[in-house]
Amino acid sequence: MRFCNGRGFEAGPWPDWDTSSPGYIGRQMAALGPEERRAAERWRDPYLLDLKYRGKKPVPPGVFLRDRLWTGLDPEILQRAEKLKQSKLAPAERPKPEGWAAAHGPVWSARLHGILLAGPERPERVPDEIPVAAGEALWLTSQITSAWPTLAALRNGGGRVFGPEWHALKDAVEFVPANSTMFGSWRDEYARRRWPWPKVPDGMDGLYFPKDGPDGLEAFCEVMLEVEKQFRQEAAE
Repeated sequence: MRFCNGRGFEAGPWPDWDTSSPGYIGRQMAALGPEERRAAERWRDPYLLDLKYRGKKPVPPGVFLRDRLWTGLDPEILQRAEKLKQSKLAPAERPKPEGWAAAHGPVWSARLHGILLAGPERPERVPDEIPVAAGEALWLTSQITSAWPTLAALRNGGGRVFGPEWHALKDAVEFVPANSTMFGSWRDEYARRRWPWPKVPDGMDGLYFPKDGPDGLEAFCEVMLEVEKQFRQEAAE
């Protein structure tokens, strides 16, 4: 009945299924082996969606099952159906590639502080004077892009794929609430180092920073170097 009425399927009810004999459809379903039944369910939505797109009517569900019609279908309709399904999902619900991590999360923060501690890639383009106002170093976006392109790319992008070494460092950072004393200490440290301050994004009430506050930056550097060394050795082997 689910196969016919579409409950739990993306394509909805099988058109005019209720004009067929439920008993006949049930017998055709029962005649399938376990693998064939899974194949029939897998192909159901792509078949119906493809015919709907082409303005054609499907065969009755009992005939689809009896003739194992999916065995003669173009595999491309599976791909089209999957793309359509993904397009209907909210960005947060879509499958993520291996190594993906959210912006402003712990992996993102580990990468951010790795970039900051390494310093600008183009130091000759760093402004001679970086003023501090309201507790923040005042960098122009164009200045960050010019002197610190990897930092600019990280700050301006959303979630992305990170290397395994940055995932390995996610436990070396911690969440710091925006209304905490520690958060203020990090603002002061950023200003002292003339680092561009990362704005708190909507929906978050704090940011991730290396553990143990600004005093923990040295330990974070040591862990980062150790992880980098470990991954270099594994790559060499």
